[in-house]
Amino acid sequence: MPILPFAIPETKPATEYIGGRLVPKMSPRPAHALAQGAFVTALTTWAVEGGRGWVAPECDFDLTAPGERTNRLVPDVAYMSYERLPYRDDGAPSTPVIAPDVAVEILSPGQTIENSAERVRIFLACGAQLVILVDCERPVAALFDAGGSRRSERDGVIEHPSLPGFSMPLERAFSLPKPR
Repeated sequence: MPILPFAIPETKPATEYIGGRLVPKMSPRPAHALAQGAFVTALTTWAVEGGRGWVAPECDFDLTAPGERTNRLVPDVAYMSYERLPYRDDGAPSTPVIAPDVAVEILSPGQTIENSAERVRIFLACGAQLVILVDCERPVAALFDAGGSRRSERDGVIEHPSLPGFSMPLERAFSLPKPR
């Protein structure tokens, strides 16, 4: 079992441990929070309807890539299938030590898709099938998997083999719900 060199402080927002450094997460701005909510809602609906697994925002993961130190990552949204983490696994640690099947990261001000490469690398090296980086400022998303990456523009659709039957118009992540 991977071991962190010390206890990560419980903070709001969360503190991550990446590459030997404590990194505070930023408090989300409205655009970030709306995008996060859109992904949580769409993925949860898909996962629950198919009995596929669970979806959680801001869930801690202790991830150790082969030959590396443990990192504590807190994706904005995580999907974990019951195939990889069985339903009601009473022996599982409270902080998962395997990567989620899918991690969604909504970039905070000052973050770019390019400077998020280490987070993507760690998730994929630890078994994530897909990492989605969402840039609300541009607005675009980059999808990373073991085969490489692709970019989805605002009018694109999020679909991937790791999410069979899931389809979400990316526009939903960037739009305020309309009033009645």
